[in-house]
Amino acid sequence: EEMASSSKPDAAAGSAAGARIFWVFGHVVIYIVILIKPTHVHVNIFEHHDFTRFIALTLAVLLASFLYFRVAYNPGFISPALLSNHNRTAQSRLPSPSPLHRSPYQIVHNNNDRHHDDDDDHHDRIEEDDRPLMTPDIEEVEGDDVRIDVSSKHKQPALYFCKTCQLEVPLRTKHCYDCRRCVARFDHHCFFVGSCVGQMNHGRFYLFLVFQTFLIAWGFRELTFAYQSGDGTIGDWIVTNMLLLWCTMVICVCFFIPFGLLLFHTYLIITNQTTWEVSHRENISYLADFDDDIFPFSRGFVANVKEFCLMHRGPLTWTVPEQPEEKGFNFWSNQYYSCF
Repeated sequence: EEMASSSKPDAAAGSAAGARIFWVFGHVVIYIVILIKPTHVHVNIFEHHDFTRFIALTLAVLLASFLYFRVAYNPGFISPALLSNHNRTAQSRLPSPSPLHRSPYQIVHNNNDRHHDDDDDHHDRIEEDDRPLMTPDIEEVEGDDVRIDVSSKHKQPALYFCKTCQLEVPLRTKHCYDCRRCVARFDHHCFFVGSCVGQMNHGRFYLFLVFQTFLIAWGFRELTFAYQSGDGTIGDWIVTNMLLLWCTMVICVCFFIPFGLLLFHTYLIITNQTTWEVSHRENISYLADFDDDIFPFSRGFVANVKEFCLMHRGPLTWTVPEQPEEKGFNFWSNQYYSCF
């Protein structure tokens, strides 16, 4: 088992290296083809002596390359320093603790349900009463069964215990078995960039998708402009434009990946969700009781977008979500239609 678990991160690292080589090689080849074939860029340079398109294309490629490699840097790995900042953030946002305290930590579990079918919900919940970082009050204790009172007036941030890292981690954190670390506000592990997407790099990942989609669309326009007519036969036209056709097909296939991810992550941003929470909702303890059309962490379109744009600056504190008293109109799923 130890050999199997250690081989998985090695395989992930190998696939990430292959993806990086493919990404760099593909961009270099298409960039060179755009310069040597009669595209808008080529015509402007060699016929009109105008370098505006060339400079803009070069900057776009460099910026996309920078974002691609920058995404892999620190997705929000849980560390003692990050937890210390999380504690200070929680202390500034929460009311003073009650003078009556129980033991500092209690693992919240149930003897009859200690193991989950899905290892994504890997953390044991921790309750803390004599420090600012706390879960809601205990409602009832029967032996080893501990129930959470979710009707408490002040909902307080929950800590979870990661058995692998042996750390108490905040809500919405997940352990990544490829990176071998816990990631704050875990979204997904992206093999293409070779790292997780989490709280600290989700914004960079979204920007990368924006620029990558724009760059592919621009490349498609340049390549299709450079097609030559040939001698009139289809076979001759294919031979004349073989390199352009090959590059165009690669671009068309690759376009749908960043464009589809861009649309999906836009949806995640405006609803304050993560890929992990959407795909494993029924196996995540703090979301399992909610309907699919309920977004517990959403605070409205503007607040969600603002939180997403600023969350890389420091730790955020999420509280145990509550069931809404009344359901309002949901754009994504309602009595008239459903997007799910």
